[in-house]
Amino acid sequence: MIMEQIQEIIQRHLENVKTKVTSQMAANNRNASGRSVASLTVEVTGNIGVLWGSKSFLAMEHGRKGGKVPKGFVGIIRQWIIDKGIAVAPIPAKTSRAILSPEERGIRSMAGAIAHKIMKEGTRLYRDCGYNDIYTTAVNEELELLAMECMDVSAQSIAEINNNL
Repeated sequence: MIMEQIQEIIQRHLENVKTKVTSQMAANNRNASGRSVASLTVEVTGNIGVLWGSKSFLAMEHGRKGGKVPKGFVGIIRQWIIDKGIAVAPIPAKTSRAILSPEERGIRSMAGAIAHKIMKEGTRLYRDCGYNDIYTTAVNEELELLAMECMDVSAQSIAEINNNL
């Protein structure tokens, strides 16, 4: 009985964190494709709960410093440009045998420039020492509420045991 209550409490609070993170992503205009938010999943086993999500959440609050980038980073940035709907100037071909369209050439050029800038200097959020509260406040608030609720359940259980003695 008590274990089911605790699991329900953990599940509810993790779902609340997920909802708050989703709201903060929208409020901070951090949704490009929606894949990061879609990656959030809640898992409760016994008295342990985990909110799983994409590694990209690590860089969403403070940005990312320059350095090594993942394989295919230019392609990731290219997709981000498309998902965000960022306008890119087309680059005309220099020869008549061009394979790429001027639009695609422009997107790839911009993606390469952005990827290079991030690799060398980090993201703008990091360079500006910025902060987007995506998950920290939500996690802290829900942890506090979770702890209080679990203490209430434990206190009720102890009181019930004492009454039965």
